[in-house]
Amino acid sequence: MSQIPNKKGRKCDNESCPNVHGKRGEPEPGQKKVKRTRLQECLGCFDSMYCSEGCQKAAWPGHKELCKEVQRKRKEEEEKEKARKKMDEEEKMAAALASFVPLSITPQGGGGVRKKSKKGGAKKTKGKK
Repeated sequence: MSQIPNKKGRKCDNESCPNVHGKRGEPEPGQKKVKRTRLQECLGCFDSMYCSEGCQKAAWPGHKELCKEVQRKRKEEEEKEKARKKMDEEEKMAAALASFVPLSITPQGGGGVRKKSKKGGAKKTKGKK
C-alpha cells in the first residue's frame, strides 16, 4: 500500500510489456524522439504500476486477486480507525457528562453584585464590579 516516491527505473507490471519508467522508446522512422515512459499506479492497491490503460487491462486477470485483497484490508483498517475515533468521541462525551454539575445542586440566588441604577434603584449584575 505504500506509494513509491521515485519510480525511475521501475518496469511496467504487465509481464509482456518492456516499458521502463523514465526511458525513451525507439523512435519510428521519421520521428526525432519518443516521449519518456510514465508509469501510473493502480488506483485500487497502489502497489502495481502500468505504462498505459491497455497494459493494466492486459495484466488485470493476474493482478485482480492481489488488488481486491489489498482493497479489502485497507477498507477494514479504515473501518477500525473510524470505530476508534467514534469510541474516543464517546469517551470524551462521557467524561464531559460525568464532570457536569446539575443546576439543582448549585446555590440559587445571591451570586451577583448589586449596583445602583441611574434611576436610583438597585440593579443586580453577575460578576461585574
